[in-house]
Amino acid sequence: MLLTLLLLRAQGVTRRRHEELARERTILEGTLTGMSVGIMRVDADLRLMAWNRHFPTFTGVPEEILRVGLPMEEILRAQADAGEFGPVDAADEVERRMALLRSGDSMGTIERPRPDGRQLEIRRSLLPGGGFVTLYTDVTERRQTEERLHQAQTLAAIGRLTAGVAHDFNNLLAAIMGNAEILYSQLTEQHADSRRVSMILQTAGRGADLVRQLLAFSRKQELAPVLVDLNKVVRGMSDLLRATLGRTIQTGTQLDDGLWPALIDPVQIEHVILNLAINARDAMPEGGTLTISTSNRTLRRDDARIDLAAGEYAVVSVTDTGTGMSEEVLQNAFEPFFTTKPLGQGSGLGLSQVYGVASQSGGGVWIDSTVGKGTTVSVLFPRAARLPESEGDSDGEPAPAHDRAAWNRRILVVDDDAECRATVSAVLEDNGFAVTTAQTGEAALRAVDADLDFHLLLVDFAMPDMRGGELAEEVRARRPSMPVVFFAVGDGEWVSGERWVIRKPFASRSLIETLHAALGLPHENSVARRSTQKV
Repeated sequence: MLLTLLLLRAQGVTRRRHEELARERTILEGTLTGMSVGIMRVDADLRLMAWNRHFPTFTGVPEEILRVGLPMEEILRAQADAGEFGPVDAADEVERRMALLRSGDSMGTIERPRPDGRQLEIRRSLLPGGGFVTLYTDVTERRQTEERLHQAQTLAAIGRLTAGVAHDFNNLLAAIMGNAEILYSQLTEQHADSRRVSMILQTAGRGADLVRQLLAFSRKQELAPVLVDLNKVVRGMSDLLRATLGRTIQTGTQLDDGLWPALIDPVQIEHVILNLAINARDAMPEGGTLTISTSNRTLRRDDARIDLAAGEYAVVSVTDTGTGMSEEVLQNAFEPFFTTKPLGQGSGLGLSQVYGVASQSGGGVWIDSTVGKGTTVSVLFPRAARLPESEGDSDGEPAPAHDRAAWNRRILVVDDDAECRATVSAVLEDNGFAVTTAQTGEAALRAVDADLDFHLLLVDFAMPDMRGGELAEEVRARRPSMPVVFFAVGDGEWVSGERWVIRKPFASRSLIETLHAALGLPHENSVARRSTQKV
């Protein structure tokens, strides 16, 4: 009797254990089926024991041949026939991979491209009782995101470098142009050196244009955003584009009548479109068709690209039927000085300037290109929700004009660059101003505290140690009525709210006119000079 009870109890325990195992197996099978990766389990004899529903999708193995006990050779042969291993001899490839599986050298993680171009990650691990389990994961989007992030970080680093180079280069150009203008003003047009000095000024002017393009890429230029109708801009440029592109290029437009307005600098958007059109022309040496289109684009969180936030954008696109871009060109297209043109036929700053303007405006640039078929470059600008608030107009009316006989005023010039400081001093003194110079903000404050009779502070905005903005605040606290004029290359939002800003490099006449305006002096009080190149 006791033995019977023990047997019944044992059978009950066994039944409950079987039921628990069945439930666990059901849960495990449901988990494996629901996973977004492909899974395969192979026994010690290299025969298929289990797989989930994603396994055929990730491996290229036809679902109809799958069965428990299927030899690994047949799985590999099916993959080779489907092109999963690339252009290889199927028999040799199967033999090579089987040798790796038998030796255990195929364990670990690898990545390989699939025939459709997607990237597959394969992770293979040994099982305690023999055999192994393999996980197949599609990592295409992850790798694309990482690549875009890496490219964005690279462009940001290049932008910081170019901004620093541009500042130093502007100081050099300011010294070159200032001294050249002083020489030019002292020469008659018939003088033998007059033409040479004029060429120096013209060359320096081209250097200034180069700096402005670098600043556009590094997002350090000053923009004047207003509410812009991109359709109107495109229509207004039609004549210019036809004249620029020539007769071999057919131009057309596809404009969205319901296009959203964008808050951008209208001058810069014209430069953007012109740059893209010229690039498109160069990609069609035998002629072709260029189409400028506009559209609205809404990016959601789940489809926004890494370099653009979710939101609404007004888009202007330039499409050509040219040579297209290779993968290498696409990867480097936005980098300054990268160009596919022969030496001396282009600086490579066209697309980098487009990228800078779009990024600084809160937008971005997308390129879709196919070699031999053409390219579409789309520039996205955030949709404007309201009119921009006016900036820098809070000074009211200009200061009252002073007595014409008292136009000789003392200027405090503060710049950390010795050559630029000396050049500015020479220009000012040549035009009747008295000048005191300082290399640092601390030296300038000592001069102000010494009760010297300064009428205006002329200061470089981007100085080390004490910045120009910080010095201006200190001076205004001591002498609230003293006007401040900044030298700047466009960096920083703070300086953009100031009324008097001179961009380096500068033309002497522009400098003198700005100082007269800041001091409230009539322009005719300035010394008459020969007309010079204005940058």
